[in-house]
Amino acid sequence: MQTDIKKIQEKNEKGFFGFWVRKYRISYLIIIGLFALGVASVFSIPKESQPNVELDLINITTSYPGASPQDIDNLISHKIYKEIKNIENINKITSSSYLGFSSVLVTPKTGVDVDAIKDEINNNISNIGFPDDANDPVVQKLKFDSNRVFSLILYDSNGKASRSELSKYAKELKKGLERLSTIETVGLSISAQDVGGSNKSDDTIYKAEIILDEAKMNQLGLSLASVANTIRSVNIDIPVGNFEVNNKKYDYRIEDKNKESFDFLNIPIALPRGDYVTISEFATIQRTYKNDIDQSVLVGSGSHFFDGIGMTVNKVNKVSIFKSSKQAKEYIENALANAPIPGLKATYTYDLGEYIIRDYEQLGSNAIATIVLVFITMFLFIGLFDAVFATITLPLAFLSTFIILNTFDYSMNFLTNFSLLLSFGIAIDTIVVIVQAANAKTRLGYNPRSAISLAIREYAIPVISGVSTTIVVFVPMMILPGVMGKFLAFIPVTIFGVLVSGLALALTVNSAIYLLIARKKKFYIENETILEYMSQEEKDLLWKEREGKQKKESTTIPLRNRIVEKFVGGYRNFLTVLLHHRYIRRIVIFFPIILLFFIQIFVTPHIDFQMFPTDDNDSVTYIIKSENGINTKKMSQELGSMGPIFGGLPEMKYTMKQIKNNQATLTVMLHPKEERKAKNMRSVFEINDIIKKRLQPLETKGFQVIDSLLTSGPPGGHPIGIKLITQDYSKLSDLIASSKKIQAELARINGVKNIQTSSQDTPGQFIFQVNKEAALLQQIQPSQIYNTIITSLNGVKVATIEDSGEDMDVVLKLDTFDGDANIDAIQNITFPHNGSVYRVADFITIQSKNSIAQISRENGEIQIEVTADIEDGYNTAELTQKAAQLAKEFEFPQGIEYKKGGENEENADLIQAMVMAFFSAILVIFGILTLQFDSYSKPVLILYSVIMSFSFVSLGLLVTGNPFSMPFAIGFIAFTGVAVNHGIILIDAINQNMRRGMEPFQALVEAGSMRLEPMVVTTLTTVLGILPIALQDRFWAGMGFTIIFGLIAATFLTLFVTTSLYYELYTRQKGSIIVKVLKWIFTLPIRLIKGIWNLVRKQRKER
Repeated sequence: MQTDIKKIQEKNEKGFFGFWVRKYRISYLIIIGLFALGVASVFSIPKESQPNVELDLINITTSYPGASPQDIDNLISHKIYKEIKNIENINKITSSSYLGFSSVLVTPKTGVDVDAIKDEINNNISNIGFPDDANDPVVQKLKFDSNRVFSLILYDSNGKASRSELSKYAKELKKGLERLSTIETVGLSISAQDVGGSNKSDDTIYKAEIILDEAKMNQLGLSLASVANTIRSVNIDIPVGNFEVNNKKYDYRIEDKNKESFDFLNIPIALPRGDYVTISEFATIQRTYKNDIDQSVLVGSGSHFFDGIGMTVNKVNKVSIFKSSKQAKEYIENALANAPIPGLKATYTYDLGEYIIRDYEQLGSNAIATIVLVFITMFLFIGLFDAVFATITLPLAFLSTFIILNTFDYSMNFLTNFSLLLSFGIAIDTIVVIVQAANAKTRLGYNPRSAISLAIREYAIPVISGVSTTIVVFVPMMILPGVMGKFLAFIPVTIFGVLVSGLALALTVNSAIYLLIARKKKFYIENETILEYMSQEEKDLLWKEREGKQKKESTTIPLRNRIVEKFVGGYRNFLTVLLHHRYIRRIVIFFPIILLFFIQIFVTPHIDFQMFPTDDNDSVTYIIKSENGINTKKMSQELGSMGPIFGGLPEMKYTMKQIKNNQATLTVMLHPKEERKAKNMRSVFEINDIIKKRLQPLETKGFQVIDSLLTSGPPGGHPIGIKLITQDYSKLSDLIASSKKIQAELARINGVKNIQTSSQDTPGQFIFQVNKEAALLQQIQPSQIYNTIITSLNGVKVATIEDSGEDMDVVLKLDTFDGDANIDAIQNITFPHNGSVYRVADFITIQSKNSIAQISRENGEIQIEVTADIEDGYNTAELTQKAAQLAKEFEFPQGIEYKKGGENEENADLIQAMVMAFFSAILVIFGILTLQFDSYSKPVLILYSVIMSFSFVSLGLLVTGNPFSMPFAIGFIAFTGVAVNHGIILIDAINQNMRRGMEPFQALVEAGSMRLEPMVVTTLTTVLGILPIALQDRFWAGMGFTIIFGLIAATFLTLFVTTSLYYELYTRQKGSIIVKVLKWIFTLPIRLIKGIWNLVRKQRKER
């Protein structure tokens, strides 16, 4: 007998899964190795706030100073488009032509070699003949800057330092920071919040303009050209050569170059009458910055804006962001403490280290909340041992995931952090199934070693099948198109890692942990039904391992177990009654279908759709626009002091203001949401309402105010978009007029805000043309007249000086054109020729024409897009539909068409891919289940509960106030993979019971009863595991509540509807009409596929 028992034990521990029970010491070594590598990966894996993704976008930029948008479009942008449009694997080409600048953005197709396309673009555009004054195009791949540490703005809190003084100190600070071992570069940028922290755009670059008093010059008999020639002749720094003196060679050079801009005012200028004067007697000097931006910052709840300079600090590649941030901040603090400007301070406008720390604090608190909730649930339902076991083993799956992510160069970011929490709730299911099964067997009397071996043998196949179905639903999400697809790919990759790790560990090394902490029970609980249908080997082993153990009566069983037994018994009785009562059973079967139709008709239309919902984030941006054509100085004057509008709010961390030409951008950063909640402060929505009311007086003056709240997800667009397009350049004015009318019509729709177009009229342009006959009569070349106009308006470069390592231009300019370039003044420009003086007006004609601020094209078509946002509280889907209907009914001039734009259309490929991902997942799940059960109807039976759960998900979104969204779509796909596990294990349990000899009806009832406890436990643990992140913010709520409500619904549907369907299809009499109808419905998809396939084969044969 002892030998027989030993053989039974060896049989149970045979094979791959049994190996880990037999060789548990190897398992301990693997666990230690995984723990060590996992911890090391936690510290070494790159940590970011946003995912660092390759954008796979190619940008072609070309500058042509002084050229109008129309000229840029004709001479540069459209030429580039025509040259590259036939390159293969390009999905879309868009171009934007501005004053003096062209930008062409190429979007390749998903999955192609972007570098090869970039090389082909370079080759093609090298053949284009651009204007001589245009700079060469720059072709580059766009990408997010992964090495930015933080951005800041330097300002004088006393308000006394000038921009020049701030710039000078910023350059010194830049030099010091770049000497640090962890810092690669420091950029002095236009914006302290520019994405990428561009080092090429330096807000401190200026030119020194020597402004000449034209009236005094005329009195002195001087001209712009004569002064320029004099400066060039005396400002010399050139080598002469190498010459020998006394048998030794010396270098000779002329060095008479001014070092400071003010030195130029001391240069003597010879007068026609023989005397001389210095330039300072008829000129002044000023700095004109390359970027005409008024930048300032308001700190805290103050009410005064201080001028500032933005800086962006970038770390050395692969250096820890925390180390580089700490080193750089310490240097800045010490530098500011000893700064020559007494009130000099720095406000951090983008602190990646702080954001990451905040993300991990949130991750940690959510993880702790999840673990506590799961632990309590498992303790209440299963017991302390099982709760401890799950709490110990699940972190191993996470450490294994860190190893996988680190190995494949993935980073930790807000998406992977969320995915870890999401997968916590999903992966716990695998552990619970195995440990609950082992626990049930130890209660019967098995020793822990036999219990875990039998549990794994019994549940390995359904668990592998269940995890496989969960994994496959995420696989299509790894190859979604576009930038958003690359962002979202971090979710399936992370979940894939956790699920695969969790499954592998559950079926292998977790057995060793179970044996390490499990204790042999001193009692057993009898279960006659289970015992009756055991195999003889299982009974022999059970009787042997029960030796020395006491049988526990129902009255002595722990209270928790008695409650569970009563719960299971009640379900068994209810299920028996339900299955025997024909009408109730069929009502239960068809009720989900009726509910689905009801929900679709009456509930779903009232649920909004937003691509990525906004939440109470920390930032809101305001863009204030005036009429086109005004300069920065004028805009600043018209806006006046904005301190009272943005000041006095305790929630405020800082407000950064930037004014350039006719547009002011104000970025408001609030204290973190958690801090505001703790101090009972207002939300970003309330602050936005307050500021918008304060900005209303500006709107009454004619300013356009646009507010934009920061979203939690990937970069998005506007929900409403209407693209007006034309092929004919002559229709440009009609295009602008139509866009204005569309704007006016959209403004009449309640709930629509922030209406704007991609381009607008400018005050116009002046066209100069030389009368060539008149010029040639005086032997004057037209180019001389044009050059005279150009140099008078733009000035003449006479030298360069070095300032903090940068070359700055020195330019001479007449005071007549230091400000307004008046047409009369241009006509009165004089120039000498052959001993005579001529006026420009004698040779030119001037015409005025309409002009446009920007010309945009998409795949060669000229277009203007009208965009708008939706007010809070309005249904996005309804207003988007109204806007689409407006465009459809609008009477466009001949030659102008429209097409839908906006966020949904821009992401149409992504939305379509998500739909395809869902159906692909369904098909793959169907295939896996067909393989497992060798049946077509049983997989449909399992999927029925998943599809019918959509009704309850919709109700859940309505109740919680969440819209349909991209997070919802991801959540529903994830839920599909998780929910089928209940059906898989239920059907597998029925099959096992029948193989053991149970009658079909009893097999069904017993399988439902046996699966009730683990099904409820896994549902609760998954729901409670996801609940903290669903409550974290509105962005994740759509995903979290979709899984929560879907899983709860799927659990009830599996317990009652799936069992009823199974009874109708497989248990009761075969000739029933209802059975025939159900089988016809359930096999309809298969018959349709077969029919289509046969039709295709027939057509091929006929050909």
